[in-house]
Amino acid sequence: MRAMWLGRAEVECWSVAVPGLGFSGGNEAQEAQLMGRACRYHDIPQFDCVDCKAVASVRQAVADGRVELAPTVLVDMLEPYVEQVLEALEHSEALVTDLSKVGDFSLEDEERAAASARLGVVMTDTDYIYEVAQRVRDKT
Repeated sequence: MRAMWLGRAEVECWSVAVPGLGFSGGNEAQEAQLMGRACRYHDIPQFDCVDCKAVASVRQAVADGRVELAPTVLVDMLEPYVEQVLEALEHSEALVTDLSKVGDFSLEDEERAAASARLGVVMTDTDYIYEVAQRVRDKT
């Protein structure tokens, strides 16, 4: 799985475009159970929020075995540095795995250069996120 940006506009398109990830006919009790934590906008899940529903849909797809995540051993070991990298990329909410690359975020050259400057390390589209995190760790 690639890094996912679940911003408001992208979620609206993504949640409609992916068959089988929707909710089941308005059963609010079942939806509340699936939702767990809310999206980045709400402390409490909101049934009319596209982001809250998308988070719950992805969780349900993982629970049903329809989505399998790539390993996260390296990004877990480097978690504080991975968080710094994601913040520099301005995608702190992204889901990343050991296979996630900087190029997965589709940044313009200027955006990537600005993120590199914020971190103090050079990064290219072909760099894995954990590789950039290692460079950040080694720099400190």
